[in-house]
Amino acid sequence: MSPSTPTERTSRSDDHVAYLAATSPPNPTEIPYSSFTLYQRYLIVTLASISATFSGFASNIYFPAIPIIAKSLNTTESNINLTVTSYMVFQAISPTFWGAVSDVYGRRLTLLCTMIVFLSACIGLALSTEFYQLIILRCLQSSGSASTIAIGAGMIGDITTREERGGYMGIFQTGLLSPLSIGPILGGIFAETLGWRSIFWFLTIYSGIYLIILFLLLPETLRSIVGNGSIPPYQLSKSPLERITANRTPLPTNNTTTTTTTETTPKTKNKKLKIDFIAPIRILFEKEVIFVLVFLSIHYATWQMALTVQSTLFMNIYHLKEYQIGLTFLSNGLGCMIGTLTTGKILDRDYKKFSNKHKRQREQQRQESLASVSRNGNASAILNSNANPNPTEMTKEDEEEDFPIERIRLRSIWIWSPIQWISTLIFGWTIDKNQHISLPIISSFFLAWSAMSIQSVITTFLVDIFPNSSASATASLNLARCLMGALTTGTIDISIRSIGTGWSFTIWTLFMVLSLGLVVVQMRFGAGWRRQREMKEKEKTVHDLSSVK
Repeated sequence: MSPSTPTERTSRSDDHVAYLAATSPPNPTEIPYSSFTLYQRYLIVTLASISATFSGFASNIYFPAIPIIAKSLNTTESNINLTVTSYMVFQAISPTFWGAVSDVYGRRLTLLCTMIVFLSACIGLALSTEFYQLIILRCLQSSGSASTIAIGAGMIGDITTREERGGYMGIFQTGLLSPLSIGPILGGIFAETLGWRSIFWFLTIYSGIYLIILFLLLPETLRSIVGNGSIPPYQLSKSPLERITANRTPLPTNNTTTTTTTETTPKTKNKKLKIDFIAPIRILFEKEVIFVLVFLSIHYATWQMALTVQSTLFMNIYHLKEYQIGLTFLSNGLGCMIGTLTTGKILDRDYKKFSNKHKRQREQQRQESLASVSRNGNASAILNSNANPNPTEMTKEDEEEDFPIERIRLRSIWIWSPIQWISTLIFGWTIDKNQHISLPIISSFFLAWSAMSIQSVITTFLVDIFPNSSASATASLNLARCLMGALTTGTIDISIRSIGTGWSFTIWTLFMVLSLGLVVVQMRFGAGWRRQREMKEKEKTVHDLSSVK
């Protein structure tokens, strides 16, 4: 069977949705948001989490080997550092392409393609003999690995509701961040024992095994292709073990059903799906998210600067060896994992708490409106009350439109942001004053905890408000933070040499403090801006549907 076009897949999905609606019970709440079972969802999240480890491994496992690679390729360490900068640049840019592709052609096929690119680059890097080969292949490696983060976040957005998304995002972020702690250790061990090429052979074997598992197990989750997971995907996007990893409901092929579904969905038969490569860039500059993205980028860049100079400062001030320096990164990795797991649970708890409160308030307002109608007999009020056949119940669309998602998701930032300020100051000044090494190590733990908690909050928030393009939304976040990180990490060494470690991080702490005002703007005006955008999208959808009648 040849692969379907986006138009054919959309038409087939529309028919299937119509069939499910016609054969399901009258109560639409009985149709689940996701047809995947709990164990299937855990499988998908686990595969997404593992895929996210490749970006962290490829970047962090590389650092301890930079001096050895420079000597082996007869070049300078400054030139090898250019491969780090180029890696971060492509880490920022590549998800804007792959994320847009995955939002149209599906998560499974796109993720398989990115892993093939990564595997090929690792083989080439292990065989490199010239510097120019190294820098080109590092860009290619980054193009394959960085995109797995956006695609993985999109998969989680496909199968989870807002109520449970925070916890699953915490699991996903744990996989994303675990290489931060063990990557430098493995890199140092490989470089000192088997040589720097063994680093890339390790990544080759790791990615090769994962690629096989991915091919066998990962089901398609993109909702425009498989709906809530019950619609069979097109042939290229089917996994060999589809019957185990997904619950699909085949579309009947009898003439009666086909005719019925065709008549049920005439307006969407010719709807086309197009790849929007500038979607991440457009999302980046949407006024309802740009403020929190700038806020996140400043906090992320400050954390990355601390990680970048940690090796050099610890070696020069505390005279540590390579493997000892790698061990100091354990606190950073542990802080990342604890931060993402705990933050996910907090996000789920907050959402559930305020969602129940919001429902009670809406129901109370309806009851008061009905009481007013009963007392006064107001005709207009009666018409308004009849707009919903059951005015004591709130539809899911009404709930999501009126729900203050900005305030609920972003409220914990007021805890995590001050923790990062304090941790940054302690890290900078304890090193500046040559205090005991345990102090900057402990502060790096809390710095990582707070920084990744902030990232988990913003990532979950973006997936919430861009549910139909979650991969592109995550790519926009990645674009903002990586570009800011690449810019600042290239200047921190100059700043430290000019004004010292303590004052350098004090200045960036001041930037972080000022950036909190951006969150205030987001929480105050973001909901109104979001509703304006959603209204325009609905109007555009109606116009597109009417044009194909």
